[in-house]
Amino acid sequence: MLIAVLAFLLIVVTLLLLYLLSQNVSLKSTIETRASEQFRQWREKELQGLQQQYEQIAQREADIRLSQWKQESTETIRKEAIEKSRVVTLGKVTEHVVPFFPEFQHNPKDARFLGAPVDFIVFDGLDAGEVQQITFVEVKTGSSSLTKRERQIRDAINRRCIAWEELRIASTSSQAPPGTLQTNPIEALSHNICARCKRENREKADFCGYCRNQLG
Repeated sequence: MLIAVLAFLLIVVTLLLLYLLSQNVSLKSTIETRASEQFRQWREKELQGLQQQYEQIAQREADIRLSQWKQESTETIRKEAIEKSRVVTLGKVTEHVVPFFPEFQHNPKDARFLGAPVDFIVFDGLDAGEVQQITFVEVKTGSSSLTKRERQIRDAINRRCIAWEELRIASTSSQAPPGTLQTNPIEALSHNICARCKRENREKADFCGYCRNQLG
């Protein structure tokens, strides 16, 4: 009888131990799962915070670099604009005084400044009273090259595609000869008269085409 009771108690204790062991394993698994989940949540939160910090640092760095670039670019653009203005002004002045340079192979009195589409037309011999040749002169400074329009004019001249045309304008007091163009009277010049030589020049001329005196 005693042996049967002891055997029964042993079985009960064994079952109890097995139950406790299974509960321990289950509890341990639950704890590990919760710990793993909490660690994952903490890691994601930390990573999120680090990412935001990096984004803020990158944004500040980008703003600083953008500000520096704007400042440097503004200074560069300003310098380029000043240099370009200086070159253009120098070119314009040079175009007007170039007939008096030693490199100019013509009589300055024979030169007439146009500015566009070419700088000068030279009537060689005009001042001496006998025109020998008409020369188109384009002034370039530095390494500048001819524009497309200037090259077209040069090529047309080299092909001798040049003509003389005489246009007679009918006045109100007389009839035009047969075959001539009739139109209303117009002013051929704008009366931009030089104070030195008293001759008329083009409306927008800056220098007199006869004596090179500054107009206006």
